[in-house]
Amino acid sequence: MWAERSRHSHFDQSRRRNLASIQRFLPKETTTTKPPTSPPPTPNTAKNEKITKNPEEKPQKQKSEPILPAGGSTSQREMVLMKLSKRISAVETNLTLSTEYLSELSKQYVTQMSGYQQELKETRKASKQSAQSLEVAMRAKMSIVKRELRELRQSVLLLQKLEHQRNKQAKNEMSRNIFMSSCHYSSNVPP
Repeated sequence: MWAERSRHSHFDQSRRRNLASIQRFLPKETTTTKPPTSPPPTPNTAKNEKITKNPEEKPQKQKSEPILPAGGSTSQREMVLMKLSKRISAVETNLTLSTEYLSELSKQYVTQMSGYQQELKETRKASKQSAQSLEVAMRAKMSIVKRELRELRQSVLLLQKLEHQRNKQAKNEMSRNIFMSSCHYSSNVPP
């Protein structure tokens, strides 16, 4: 964490310095390397221009170009080149630091993703095991319910048989009682 923060702050500081130095050098380079658009006016032509212009118009101010000392342009170029080379080396170090930071981020991402994949595998395995155990329990319950249903059917069939036998016995007894009573009446009746 601390290394990442220091890299970030170092990268931001060097980026700000680079931008500031580029902005500082750009106007100087454009003014020093800017070629003059027209030759400087000579005193005779300036007098002629003043005469031909309207007397009501205000005279325009002449733009002053920066005066460079003799031999100053090469030393200034060397100084600019030195500063630019320093900035380039700073950018290179920033680039190496940023690549290191990106490589660390990619390593962290890879480890995080591998951890997520491992957790996903474990949850899949646990869910599969729980599903299998639930399936085994459901099969056991289903077999118990089927056995109880079979026993219930057998008991219903047995009860139906018993009821049928009782009805048969009751009919037999009734018919016998009727037969006995009819026999008894017939024996009591005179011929």
